Amino acid sequence: MYFPVGWINTFQCLDKEFNDDDEIKGVAFNQHLPIVAISTKRSLSLWTIQQDGFHLEQRIELKTIPHGTDMLWKVFPDYSLLLLGLETSKLLLFKVYYNSNINSSNLNETSSYEKEYRKLRCSTSSSISCRIRMELFQTLDCEYGNVMSICSDRQHLIVGTTLGSLILFSWRSGEFIQFISSDFIYSSLPEDYKKKIDNNDNEMGIVSLHYDFHRNIYAMVLKCGLLLFVTEEITLNLKNLKVIKIIDHLNSVCVQFNRRYNLVAVGCKNGDVVLLEISKDYQFNERSRLSMSYRGFTENEIGQVSSLCFSSHDGYAIAVGYSKRGFAIFHISGVCIMTTLPNVLERMISSNTSNSNITLSKKMETFESGVRTIGWDSEGYHLLAASNDNSTLLDISFCKSVMCRTPSQSKSPYLLLQSADKLLRFHMSSGANFVNADWEPLQIPVSYLTFNYPMKYVAVSGDGNHIALAGRRGCILYNSMIKKWRMFGSLTQEYKIKCYGITWIDNVVLALVSRNEKNESELLLFPRYHLDESSLICKDIITDRKILFIDTTSVLLRITKDETKIVPLIFLYDESMKLHIYSCSIEYLITKQIKALLTKIDTIDMSEFHKDVLPRSMTSVYCKSNVNINSTENYKLLSSVRVMFLRANGDLTVLQINTNKEYLLETGVDTFWIDNELSYNDNIVYFTYNGKHKRGTDMSIVYLTKLHTSHIRIKNIIPFDLDAIPLGTLKENGVFLHILETIRHRIDNNNENHHLFIENPLGFPYYEMQPKMYPYIHGLLLGLLFQCKINNEISELIHFAKHLPILKYSPLTFLANLEWMLHYVLVVGSSSNDHSFSIEILNNNEFIKIDLQNGLLSVIQFLRNFDQFYEIIINCLRKTDIIHWDKLFTSIGESSTQVFNHCINNNLIYPAANMLRILQHTEGIDQVLNYSYEVLKLALKLFQFELSNDIIRFIKMLEEEKIAELKENGLDNNNTDNNNNGYLINNDDDWFGNVMIQNILSIQCRELMIHGDLFALLQLERNLNISINKWLNAGEKDKSGKLPLMKVDEEDTNNYWEDLFDNLHKSFNLPRACTLPEGKIQKDLSLQRTNHLRKNFESIVSYFTTTQFTLYLINDLVSDLKYLHNCFHMNHCYGFTLLLSTILCDVDYIVNILKENKEYQSFYLKLLLHPNNKEYIILRQYIQQQISDN
Repeated sequence: MYFPVGWINTFQCLDKEFNDDDEIKGVAFNQHLPIVAISTKRSLSLWTIQQDGFHLEQRIELKTIPHGTDMLWKVFPDYSLLLLGLETSKLLLFKVYYNSNINSSNLNETSSYEKEYRKLRCSTSSSISCRIRMELFQTLDCEYGNVMSICSDRQHLIVGTTLGSLILFSWRSGEFIQFISSDFIYSSLPEDYKKKIDNNDNEMGIVSLHYDFHRNIYAMVLKCGLLLFVTEEITLNLKNLKVIKIIDHLNSVCVQFNRRYNLVAVGCKNGDVVLLEISKDYQFNERSRLSMSYRGFTENEIGQVSSLCFSSHDGYAIAVGYSKRGFAIFHISGVCIMTTLPNVLERMISSNTSNSNITLSKKMETFESGVRTIGWDSEGYHLLAASNDNSTLLDISFCKSVMCRTPSQSKSPYLLLQSADKLLRFHMSSGANFVNADWEPLQIPVSYLTFNYPMKYVAVSGDGNHIALAGRRGCILYNSMIKKWRMFGSLTQEYKIKCYGITWIDNVVLALVSRNEKNESELLLFPRYHLDESSLICKDIITDRKILFIDTTSVLLRITKDETKIVPLIFLYDESMKLHIYSCSIEYLITKQIKALLTKIDTIDMSEFHKDVLPRSMTSVYCKSNVNINSTENYKLLSSVRVMFLRANGDLTVLQINTNKEYLLETGVDTFWIDNELSYNDNIVYFTYNGKHKRGTDMSIVYLTKLHTSHIRIKNIIPFDLDAIPLGTLKENGVFLHILETIRHRIDNNNENHHLFIENPLGFPYYEMQPKMYPYIHGLLLGLLFQCKINNEISELIHFAKHLPILKYSPLTFLANLEWMLHYVLVVGSSSNDHSFSIEILNNNEFIKIDLQNGLLSVIQFLRNFDQFYEIIINCLRKTDIIHWDKLFTSIGESSTQVFNHCINNNLIYPAANMLRILQHTEGIDQVLNYSYEVLKLALKLFQFELSNDIIRFIKMLEEEKIAELKENGLDNNNTDNNNNGYLINNDDDWFGNVMIQNILSIQCRELMIHGDLFALLQLERNLNISINKWLNAGEKDKSGKLPLMKVDEEDTNNYWEDLFDNLHKSFNLPRACTLPEGKIQKDLSLQRTNHLRKNFESIVSYFTTTQFTLYLINDLVSDLKYLHNCFHMNHCYGFTLLLSTILCDVDYIVNILKENKEYQSFYLKLLLHPNNKEYIILRQYIQQQISDN
């Protein structure tokens, strides 16, 4: 869910540059504000990030401070404590105060963003508005060994020493609390390790130490490589520790808990990171292994794990630093999100440079000497790392899915990422290629960022037109239709709101959870058009506990048999495991104001379900109610909704509120997305990502009304990808989006002094998010089809499929999904591979795997209801091995020739053309040639000239095969009719002499000429490389070239002249020269264009009509008409030249032709009298005068 975006920024310090004498020893982010503590050999300093994102501003520096290695922050409401562990037996504890420049005491009702922002910008350029002060609070002495590692529980600072002992200090006072000797560790060690420690006491030093608040257990790594898990018992305020688990096979070097996922990450000497799952009985099972070995890196290249850190808030991502080379960011599933190590292609380029003139930039690979320390900021927007050999600090900017903070957004059809200063909204590109332009950046107002960094919660309205965003205080709204942000007008009002969750109600009301001065959680409702206390719709105190999740669902409430209404329900889950349910009746007043009434429905204690372990997410979904219409309103409301919970252990459950029962849906889930728009007969469709077993993404279809009666699983509908992270669904397009990163490096060529890759002029790697799309509709339809096959509901499924959004927004993708349906039942069949596509259906509380091959007839029956049936069949045949063809033809009850004839008879040109490849394997060459000629005729008839060219090339290939076959059989092919001069063709290749093709092309050209579609004739010439001039000269000028004088009846000839002239205009999309009402358009054209045209066509502009004013603005079209005019003139086709000359307004040519060919005079002059040609009245008078004078 985390993605690198943009450049790797080198943090440049404005006031000083670190050098080797002042080498960086440690770096740590404060988890409350974007404050960075940097420890060097000479000083300890605090820095804040500037608004440009890649400059550090030093706020405080304490010099002559002994340098330390480990640093640890402890955050309190009004201050933070910073612990610096020295390389001796001492620790320095500093107190850091941060007083906001904006607080309730110095704000008044007239305080505005503009006023306060200008005042603040005059004093600092930092991204946060607070004054920072630091002072030495305590010096802590460890009398029982030197400091080796540090961690914290809720109240105490715990120090691990070089002798394996633990020392506890009070955070608030800095006083010594307790010493715990290493005896409890030594007594639990295996005998071989005891002997090793007896020889060297330092082998029991605690090199890494971490504490899990939820389970009250420690994880510690000894210098000898052992990993220990330790529980605690409190007796008389003293801790008694007990080793419950020793892991000796990992050769551990560091450890950290992931409390959100019940995981512990163990860094190993071989460079791998092992994620262990923690069960209730303290069993530790390997979940996944994060390794760079799949990219070809060995332990000797990258070294051991030097530092690791989970993303601060949600724990989705883990950063891993290596001691010898680079670092990497992994998703907890094992997917590598990003790394500074080169990929396979880059490594090949690097290895080839030693024997070439190309040299790599020194900055091409960052951290080529390894990583000393690495850490996330409080929200995962920045990853800060320090290298081993120099004083360079690097910051990688990250964005993350809005679901990380707002899990209910899994229902949204819009994919959004949030970064430190902007939102990124994804849009499908118009074509098949996906480029950076697909990410629409929505820049967050700097004035809001300054006072409220970091950004936390984001919610998109159901229609996608409005986005709500909340930082530390208040919130802002974005209107995507007018592209503007809306903020509180008063900072005083904004300061009062401390947001802990946001969601939209009915697209018009924003529901916001805030903590008031009494630490009570209250629900605030604002209209989308105004943020102000005066427009506050409703305000209600929910609980005195912190709200963790909020979500809304609109329910269709049936009041009577004929009366219904929409009632939004609001669900709030607090940290005491209470689920609060409210209804919110919204009334739209005549004054365009909104009135809302909050009514508490119920409060449910969820502790019996969640067993003291808070869930990771909560999402509510609507379902049809089947309760009696006479039931109470609250009971009907609660029966119309289900609440889904994703637990910390990966269990996905659903709560049926009206019966107070919870059902288990899935296990081992990392993330899930809901696709409500695809609901079918009250089935909910959702996706689950399970990286634990490298299983990829599954789709499930669950009947909500009667849970545990109908459940379909489409497993591995999207395969597991080691380099891509799933982001969510694009429902209108029927695709599931993955994101992978690509790196562009700058490579210098010393000899030629240019760059092979120029994307990055600075020399640092550039990380670019690349979308990767997977279709999924085929799995949905297959799953429902097998269920409907059992229940005989095929007709309902057909209606459902034909009304899917994808059919409207992306018909080609929908067609591809139907092809995938057929492919899976024809080829894939049943497979025993757990990582392949399969379908399971719940039957008597047990999932049964479906044999896909038994569903071929059902799929064909289903596909026959779509107009593209034959196109689906043929496309599937083209992509399927020939051994499956007979099975498919038998199933549809038609042979290959019958399928082809159906396509020809129904003008299905592209399926017919694709069918030629199939017939090539089932029929003889002569028969396929005959079929090819039929397809060529149809393609020309439908003006598919590019396809016609492909078919001619296909015919050429068949003829070459036939000639080779004749030669191989010793037959003479001199008698083959291949001696035509190719009069229609521009070049002299043998295949152009095919008489059959010549005749087909000649007939098509004649048809186009007779009907006046000269633009199509011109396209035919260009696409098929023929020559209109040669064709006319070879005899056609005596046939269709004599038009339009070949009609016997004079009236028919006059009508044909007008029809032909009209078709010429339509062919080139030119307007007719008819007199328009009051001449408005012609007058407008004259005013806008006459002055320009007079300069270039002074002699003829007086004869211009609407046609010429339009024509002479399109140079290419004028050139095309002149080319055709020359072809017809050279071959004495004067009827066509007259018509083209009229369009081109070549007055002199018209007069000369009519003088030389008097048989045209009568017809031409009558043509100009037609009502559609009234604007030619001046031209007609001039021509008639010239002819009469003659």
